[in-house]
Amino acid sequence: MITGTDWHTDDLRTGPDAPVTIKKGAWLGVNVTVLKGVTIGENTLVAAGSVVIRSLPANVVAGGVPAKVLKRIDTWHPEGKEAPVGL
Repeated sequence: MITGTDWHTDDLRTGPDAPVTIKKGAWLGVNVTVLKGVTIGENTLVAAGSVVIRSLPANVVAGGVPAKVLKRIDTWHPEGKEAPVGL
């Protein structure tokens, strides 16, 4: 489920509107929170329950509160032919 909070009509916002961008092949686990203005890079995996407050680069595994890069993925084959290195 994807939701946002900038749709309301009051003027109590905590900053300007900003998009969330999720690039091709990225996976977000259950209950991940991504703050506005953040980009999730291609083929990046975000662990369940993480809170992403800064953009994440491509080809990484990230997790935590706040989310941080846990490891880099050297090889990625989303077709399932080969598992990511290091996982």
